[in-house]
Amino acid sequence: MLASFDDISPRQLVERLHHSLLNRIWGGVLLVSVLSFPASIILWMDVGFQTEIAFHMLCVLLGVVMVSCRKMLSLQFKSMALILSCFVVGWFGFAGFGLLGAEWFYVVLGITIGGMILPKRVMFFVWGVALSMILIFMQGYASGYFTLSHDIGLYHQQYEPWILLMMASVLLPAFVIQQQRMNQDALYTLYGEVKRQRDIIAKQMYFDELTELPARHLALDRLDMEIRRLNRSSQMSAVMFLDLDGFKAANDTYGHAAGDRVLCVVSRRMSDALREEDTIARYGGDEFLVILHNVADEKSALSVAQRLIKKIEEPVDFEGQQVLVSASIGVRVFDRTNYESKEILIIQADDAMYQAKNKGKGCAVAFAVPATIKTPSLLEACVHTPEFPEGRN
Repeated sequence: MLASFDDISPRQLVERLHHSLLNRIWGGVLLVSVLSFPASIILWMDVGFQTEIAFHMLCVLLGVVMVSCRKMLSLQFKSMALILSCFVVGWFGFAGFGLLGAEWFYVVLGITIGGMILPKRVMFFVWGVALSMILIFMQGYASGYFTLSHDIGLYHQQYEPWILLMMASVLLPAFVIQQQRMNQDALYTLYGEVKRQRDIIAKQMYFDELTELPARHLALDRLDMEIRRLNRSSQMSAVMFLDLDGFKAANDTYGHAAGDRVLCVVSRRMSDALREEDTIARYGGDEFLVILHNVADEKSALSVAQRLIKKIEEPVDFEGQQVLVSASIGVRVFDRTNYESKEILIIQADDAMYQAKNKGKGCAVAFAVPATIKTPSLLEACVHTPEFPEGRN
């Protein structure tokens, strides 16, 4: 019934569960009515035709209609018909036997169904009707206006009422309990599906699906952590913004599968070239963000950048073809005294990366802000290869 949740809203799910519950209750009503029908026939033969027997026949007919047409009938119709039937049974029971009859059970069942399924306003109306009916009979019997229409002693000596009570007490609750367990299983299934989807979304938010590197969101969190660490120490860290050179040409020449292969291989190489405490993240497309933990100075950060470039420039094998790419890297070294925000740090590293591209690609450039002036200056350390001449792509 609830095999997939891809195309169903929470409201539709609740409505399906309510439909299933009502269908089972109506099935129970029909089963009880049919099984107890011979007892009504015997009672008819013993004491003659009575209103309760006519209503019993009506319940059988109504149950057949409800079960046969359950897919065509609306939720509101099935619920109101069931509640009305329960109240009518309760009315006859109060009128014939007062509090001694078993029919008050149906009044309680009707109120319970109304509380489970109906909207609040309709539910309060149903409760009001039930309480009004009880108050009417209470006042009628207390004032002597109502009298019992049956000999209670004779009624209790007959088998038929007891058989009806046993079937109603066992079968109807059994249907409701079974449906409740099905609802519980459905909710457990839904919870598992929601948790699975949430885990998938969380993984997509924090990790890149292709390279399995941290994604932008996680990289920014790591940079936040690094900044907070620096604020409590006198150490230095570095942010690198890396863009692959020649990646678009390789993608256009060999296809997207080759591009994916290059990204995966390059990501693995860069991860192997960094320390465990450093972070390499795919920032988007062919751009990567590197966070170096505890660097000695700008020169050591540039040395790491040069090592990454050499690793990236190693050929990538794709279906017998040697795919060549390089990288331009912008480096921003900082401590707790010379940065404004993580966003500015990334922008400065990105600016330095474009300076590296202007220098001829396959190159690392460090962004530095001298203490004596406000205009940034650039320290550069370029590593050129003959495969990648100067120019932009």
